[in-house]
Amino acid sequence: MAAAGAVASAVLGIAQVVHTQVVPFAGAGDYLIEAAYTLYLTSAIPGVLTIRRANPKWGLPGNIGTVL
Repeated sequence: MAAAGAVASAVLGIAQVVHTQVVPFAGAGDYLIEAAYTLYLTSAIPGVLTIRRANPKWGLPGNIGTVL
């Protein structure tokens, strides 16, 4: 999943530099940007959950941070 996040981050960065997003969802480049951003955020979920499971002493603040 980390590799997917790295690829999504690279695609997102390149797409945003090459294609200026003025009006969201106006062209294919806009959909590429949104899809890469979604994949990037989704790929971070396992990492966040792993860090949370490794630190059970964080208690309520840790739960709040994980949800956010």
